[in-house]
Amino acid sequence: ATELCGGQAPDVVIDATGHKGAMEASFLLPGHGGTLVLLGLIQGQLQFSDPDLHRREITVKASRNATAQDFDAVIAALTHIDVAAWATHQTTPDGLAQCMTTWRDPAYGVIKGMLSFD
Repeated sequence: ATELCGGQAPDVVIDATGHKGAMEASFLLPGHGGTLVLLGLIQGQLQFSDPDLHRREITVKASRNATAQDFDAVIAALTHIDVAAWATHQTTPDGLAQCMTTWRDPAYGVIKGMLSFD
């Protein structure tokens, strides 16, 4: 992760794998004061190093899974909204590390940064 962030640990790590090993490993990725967001869900326990978590003062956030019906409702609602207007900035995966510093700065007016895989 540090090689993607200019040699620094990322401020935010999002794990959406739902894989126990990947989720546990994700605790090691955020930098000091960073945030770990767990989107995936497993049936069981996760293990992580409490001293590492506290030493780096990491914030851990979790989100529960949505159902297929939830996604259908959101997609239907989005057809009535000009979501393209929200995408104020765009980059490729290769350019993401360079953009993240400026995108996080409120002076750049980023509302929604989008990745283009074209």
